[in-house]
Amino acid sequence: MIVRLTTTLNVRATPSARGEDIGDAESGSEFAVLRRSGDWFEVAWGDGKAYLSAHPKYHRVVDAAHEAAVLAAKEGVEVSAGEDVLWEPAEAQSVLPVLRRTRAWPPLSLDVLDGTARPALAIEGTPAAIGAAILGGTVRTPEQFAVMDRAARVLGEDARENAMEALSIVTPYFSQRDNDAREGGSLLETKGGRMCNLTSLAMALVRQGIRVSERGTLVQPEDRLEAIRVEQGFGPRTTWEGWGRLAQHLGCKQRWLLGAPGTCPLSWWENGPRDHLRQGYSLVASITGHIVTVVGVRPDRILVHDPYGACTLGSGTAITWRATNPYDAAAGVSSGTVGRWLEHDAASLKDHRWNWVVAIRSKALEA
Repeated sequence: MIVRLTTTLNVRATPSARGEDIGDAESGSEFAVLRRSGDWFEVAWGDGKAYLSAHPKYHRVVDAAHEAAVLAAKEGVEVSAGEDVLWEPAEAQSVLPVLRRTRAWPPLSLDVLDGTARPALAIEGTPAAIGAAILGGTVRTPEQFAVMDRAARVLGEDARENAMEALSIVTPYFSQRDNDAREGGSLLETKGGRMCNLTSLAMALVRQGIRVSERGTLVQPEDRLEAIRVEQGFGPRTTWEGWGRLAQHLGCKQRWLLGAPGTCPLSWWENGPRDHLRQGYSLVASITGHIVTVVGVRPDRILVHDPYGACTLGSGTAITWRATNPYDAAAGVSSGTVGRWLEHDAASLKDHRWNWVVAIRSKALEA
């Protein structure tokens, strides 16, 4: 984050009004904020670091992502930072109205998304334009996820990782029970469920900014994935040779975080998996043959998009289904969101055995 001073400020050696006064920063000066320490900004000063008051009356945020979007929309040109494309004209046009409305400071913490209660998540230190667009429910399409992912990359490390974590939280939810993929004329999805694999992969791919279904069609991403799998001659969708090859084919790299069955207590999720979410990866995981997308790791639980419904994890491989999304094989449609932001707490994670956990990331977003 970059701030521009609106008045001359004392520069302190420590984050305190009683800290040693080591100089003055003139009005109009710009500083890259290394981190926020309470009511103080830590900034680079000479060969070291120093502190400036973070009170909003003394500065305004210079939102590089917003300014780049304005330029792209106004001039109709691609805006880059180094080799990274921040905005393309069409993308900037679509998101700019949101950025204009939401440039207030401080960052937001919203408890409701599209009228549905969900975990609050403040994006500490993130320019509010980005935070509001993510948490306000504006980011829904693959293209919008790609735009916000790129926008977050111009932020400082902490703010960038917080924004990436927030993007994971708002990954769109898909129900597997409304899929229309067919084999020999019959629906692949049965009442017992067969399409959790590609439905969970489809959710992850949207977060990675990858469009699978063509614009303007009613074909669901998971159904299109099944068609691509068949067209390319990949292995069964229930195996890595199927869903894994699909992810690679569509431009994703993969990291196996759990490669063999084992228990994954909350402490395990808080380390490697959460770190990967904060780096922009999506997590796809198998619980006793059922595949889900893990979208968040909180201090006392993990958050899962389960495409089938809501279950409770038991000891070993035990799963108890509490509710499922509606299934209508004749109509092939469903509006179920039963498994969205499903919570598995520390107690349920302690003794449950997971088959595998893999992190996927779009190569295009890392380039």
